[in-house]
Amino acid sequence: MKIADIMRPDVDTAPPGLGLEGLVSAHLNRKSRLLYVVDASRKLLGLIGESELISLLAPRYLDSHLARAVTDDTALLRESFDVLRKKTASEVMNRDFLSVEPGDTFLSADVLLKEMGQIALPVLDENGILLGEISREDILRAIVKLCCFLEKDVS
Repeated sequence: MKIADIMRPDVDTAPPGLGLEGLVSAHLNRKSRLLYVVDASRKLLGLIGESELISLLAPRYLDSHLARAVTDDTALLRESFDVLRKKTASEVMNRDFLSVEPGDTFLSADVLLKEMGQIALPVLDENGILLGEISREDILRAIVKLCCFLEKDVS
């Protein structure tokens, strides 16, 4: 089965200049697994997931001992947010990503997702234009659908 048959074409995108407040809002209201940073032609520039936003907003200097000593984590996070408020999507996005093409098999996507520990992969055409995404959930649905279909043919 090809990725084109099971990918999600409806993904959430953001322009590279979108600010941190817009990114957080877009991320919390997204339909797709990741937020995709694209230019005007939908060429993929980078990805933003929960890990990028959390690592940006949560103080990196904290270890488990210091974190226990923090008595007002809300104030600390607000202060961090205020300092980073002017960051844009292009400054926080992950530029180091793997992608798949619509003609690849869903098993090849599954192997990449597993090996890289990712939750989703962008599906790009040969010019780097974002067509959609494929996630482990999409692959599981395809496997279940395929297995149920096979069982009906056998009986």
